[in-house]
Amino acid sequence: RPPRSTLSSSSAASDVYKRQEVFDSIRSLSTEQSILLMDIRLNDEGMVIDLGIESLDQIIKFIESMHSSFAFNLVELSLISSNEQKTVTLIYSSN
Repeated sequence: RPPRSTLSSSSAASDVYKRQEVFDSIRSLSTEQSILLMDIRLNDEGMVIDLGIESLDQIIKFIESMHSSFAFNLVELSLISSNEQKTVTLIYSSN
C-alpha cells in the first residue's frame, strides 16, 4: 500500500487534471459559440466564468449548453451592460 502522502498528492493531481479538462471544455464551448471568455476561476462560491457577449441570446445558449454538458448548478448570474460591451459573470456550483 502506498504511503498516505502519495495518495493525497495523487488525488490532488487528479483534481487539477479534472479541473483543467473542464476549463478546456468551457473554453472550447465559448469559442464554438463566438463568445469571449474573459476569465474562468475557482473561488469559495464555486466556478466563476466571465464572458463578453453581444446579445442575451448568446448567454442563454451558453447556459443551456453548460447545463447539458456538466452537472453544475448555476447559482448566480450578473450582467453589466454598457454601450461598448455586455459582460456576464456566471457562478456555478457542483453540488
